[in-house]
Amino acid sequence: MEERRKVKRDTIAGRVEVEPAGRFSLTHDISTSGIRILTDKYLPQDTGLLLKIDLPGTGQSISPTAKVRWYKLHELDAMYEAGLEFVDISADNLRILENYLD
Repeated sequence: MEERRKVKRDTIAGRVEVEPAGRFSLTHDISTSGIRILTDKYLPQDTGLLLKIDLPGTGQSISPTAKVRWYKLHELDAMYEAGLEFVDISADNLRILENYLD
């Protein structure tokens, strides 16, 4: 299958706080344009979210806003997987993320 992503994603196993859902979710992979998460809360497509993403091993976190681009239910564990696109990320947060991904 041909890769359609414009930017490379790196695997990440950490924690992300999702508002307004007020939940902690697990990260799956991340790039400078978005993140994939695993959560027990249904997040409808196009929902706007404020995130706080912990970057494992760095002691740093970033706080972009994102939009739900897609989601799917994992029936075996009753969890949702969601692809989130960053729609607003500060220059400082982007620099932190780029350094993390290098």
